Amino acid sequence: MEAIFPGLSIAAGADPLPGGRSDICGLITVSGPLNITRSSVSAMLEEQGSWASQEEPFANGSSLSLAHVLSSIPLPLIVLDVSGRIAHVGERAKVILGRGSKELLGVLFEELLLKGGSPSQREICSEALRKALSGEPARAALTFSTPLGTPEYRCTLMPTTDAHGSAEGVVVVLREERPKERDLREGRSIESIRVLAKTSSDLLESNDLKEIIEAETARLVTSLGLDFAIFRILTPDDKPLMLCHGIDYKEAREVLESPLIDGTQMYTSVCRGRELVLDDPIEIAEALRIAPKVRSLAAITIHWNNKAYGCAVFGTRRGGTSVRSHHPILKVFCNQVGISLRNAALRRELVHRNDELRGLYETTQAMSSMLELDELLHIILQTALDLVRAENGFIFKLDPSAGKLRTISRITEAHLPDNIELNVGEGITGHVVRTGKGLLVERADLDPRAVTVPGTPDEDPSSIICVPLRFSDDIMGAMTLEKRPGVPFTPKDYELIELFSLQASLSIHRASQYDKIRSAAANTQMYNVLLTHDVANFNVPIHGFLEILLKDPKLDERQRRYVRSALVQSDNISELIADVRELSRLRAKGAETSLERVDIVAVMKEAKEDIFSNVVYEDIETKFSSDVEEAPTMADAFLKDLFYNLLSNACKYGRGAPVEIEISEHHQDGQRWWKVRIIDEGKGIPDERKSGLFKRYDNLDTVHGSDGHGLGLSVVGALVERYNGKVWAEDRVPGDPSKGAVFVVLLPQASRGPEG
Repeated sequence: MEAIFPGLSIAAGADPLPGGRSDICGLITVSGPLNITRSSVSAMLEEQGSWASQEEPFANGSSLSLAHVLSSIPLPLIVLDVSGRIAHVGERAKVILGRGSKELLGVLFEELLLKGGSPSQREICSEALRKALSGEPARAALTFSTPLGTPEYRCTLMPTTDAHGSAEGVVVVLREERPKERDLREGRSIESIRVLAKTSSDLLESNDLKEIIEAETARLVTSLGLDFAIFRILTPDDKPLMLCHGIDYKEAREVLESPLIDGTQMYTSVCRGRELVLDDPIEIAEALRIAPKVRSLAAITIHWNNKAYGCAVFGTRRGGTSVRSHHPILKVFCNQVGISLRNAALRRELVHRNDELRGLYETTQAMSSMLELDELLHIILQTALDLVRAENGFIFKLDPSAGKLRTISRITEAHLPDNIELNVGEGITGHVVRTGKGLLVERADLDPRAVTVPGTPDEDPSSIICVPLRFSDDIMGAMTLEKRPGVPFTPKDYELIELFSLQASLSIHRASQYDKIRSAAANTQMYNVLLTHDVANFNVPIHGFLEILLKDPKLDERQRRYVRSALVQSDNISELIADVRELSRLRAKGAETSLERVDIVAVMKEAKEDIFSNVVYEDIETKFSSDVEEAPTMADAFLKDLFYNLLSNACKYGRGAPVEIEISEHHQDGQRWWKVRIIDEGKGIPDERKSGLFKRYDNLDTVHGSDGHGLGLSVVGALVERYNGKVWAEDRVPGDPSKGAVFVVLLPQASRGPEG
């Protein structure tokens, strides 16, 4: 006596299920051969309109119908025809589906399933139906959409055949989980959620991803009752890493490299986004050409933001454990690993960017604090080498006249000549200088443009970055970095070196400009010494002799006029030398000299006595008037030079007419000033010249100098600015510059002392 149920058309003793088991043993007990056909039970199903009404006897002569058989099986059963439509529904199946026979008969079985998912429930069902209708039992975990919810059942699909063995339908058995299995699964799910909760924080906060992934994977596999897990991922350094738990590396590699039916390796296919959930040996055999020694597996893509970081494979070697039921938890875990890998890559990028910014900051600080080119280029080159992990670095300077490139800074581990010299166009560096375009060469030994410098080891391949040193449109040289051997330079490395090449270019340009300025300053100092010392010494005796000659009574009027003219020119030379000295002093000291209280009235009287004691101007009439006895302001000893220059200018170009000097109080914009006016009756100053008359000496043009209003008035402008005052020129007769000029100076009144 044996109990079996191999598909409603069976011979006693058959075993329809894989592994030599029957999921419904003990439900039907028969003795001897048994052959159940569709027509033998038509009478029982006639009222449902399912099959034909003709009844055929059993082979042993009994009149047992299919309805009797189905009603005697205490399991949820559904009978489908060859089109997949429902032909019969057991009572327990109606309870599960929450619908009666009238609602279910004739409906496609797939319509009862929950929509969505990847792969979809309908795809899983269609595949299982195809297998069952081909004569092979099949299993599928299916989720139903019912008025009462979305229950999930493990379904066994078995073919029904006629007397000739041809499939004419499918019986679907809905398998309920035993309480112990359900409790065990729920307990594992709760434990898995706890593992995920802890894993989430550990993965996201850990700096050692390899160690934490290994530890958390072991905990997850244990909590789910799985046998092994395999990870093959890309680290933040883009290096492959394989981690295993419960399986050795050789077997793990075999699992990852298992060929699919389409010929691609499992690892490659999963990294491209095709995930696999194979829950029994039949599914594994159908999906893989060469099946590994496992009972079930799930291969999941590890990715983040559309970038694949690798894949994970979880599996069991034992029967009775469903990997499919754990797929959501495994998917969440893999997503956490993907996020962690992404965060690790971002942290690495952040550290790298911080190193770049620190390098740029340090080299910029060095550029702003030192002028020594050799030391500055060494700092720039060393920083660039550290950031891209290069061993050798060179900075070449171009000699355009000779068409040569010569090293002006280098850091290298090789024993090379002190001075490396290349022709423009020679080697990768010479090519970059000739074309003006940088190069990233991953394998210099394979590049036909490369040349080997004597002393350079050539047994290992090297990677090279070479960028031109450019300032404006001029090529000044090149920066070349070399890495040997190992991981070649990347485009990001090239972009970084371009930044440092700008600093090197600026440093070389600034050094060349500094050399030019230093040379010009030395020449200026030489000319200044010649003018203010030697020429002044030559002019002193000339001026003295002319003064003596002017007083000689033997000279007639014409001769006296010539001597006077020569004396005026000698005096101009003296004033020019004095102005140059004053401008040099102002340029050198700037605002270093402190200011103190000075009386404008007293200083003006001293300047007047000095100017009119000159034999050239002794005949010019002067008029001096002041509204106050004292006019204190904050100035220094050079205030006298300010007034002397203005008086000299008025006498020199006043055509011998009287010169007037006025000092008065002035109030403007809530501030108290002293106003000084020096009035002459000379040829005046055109309006278009007035605005630039007192411009600073470093903007002085030759027109002013040639017309007489040159260095002297520049000194006046510089001193007035130092004393926080104002100066301008007006017409003596408003609107008529030809009638003379008025020079106006405003100086702030010094605060009154305690004495009032």
